[in-house]
Amino acid sequence: MEFVIYALPIILFVLGLYFITENFEKRRRLTYPLIIANIVLAIHLFLLIIVGGWVILGTGMLSGIIVIICWLIFIIMSRFIKKEKQLEE
Repeated sequence: MEFVIYALPIILFVLGLYFITENFEKRRRLTYPLIIANIVLAIHLFLLIIVGGWVILGTGMLSGIIVIICWLIFIIMSRFIKKEKQLEE
């Protein structure tokens, strides 16, 4: 359970930073969901330091839902952009 609370948000935060830096110059609109997801993860990790108990569970579930939605939006948008490029060629 500690992996889901502590390690997974850090891994997703680093992956989000990587994809933001890779795609920011070329496709800026594609990176907006990842920026939102990283802000939510940063708030979640900050709250892990300050609070404890049930607050961690509540903020973890809320931030998890937001991060999953933002990553799905990023994946769907990147697929559409790839299909548009294939159709242009």
